[in-house]
Amino acid sequence: MNLLKETVAEDQDAKVGHKTADTSFFGYKTHIAMTEERIITAATVTTGEKMMENN
Repeated sequence: MNLLKETVAEDQDAKVGHKTADTSFFGYKTHIAMTEERIITAATVTTGEKMMENN
């Protein structure tokens, strides 16, 4: 529990995000763009509360 408290206290950029209306997490999100062949063409890391638009 102390390790968790230390991690939360030190990481000022991490935020609470939501995967669904009922579940949340603390940290970051990774957003990726892939081709139909599943080749990653772009990647972005954002804070937990950020939402990316589908293009």
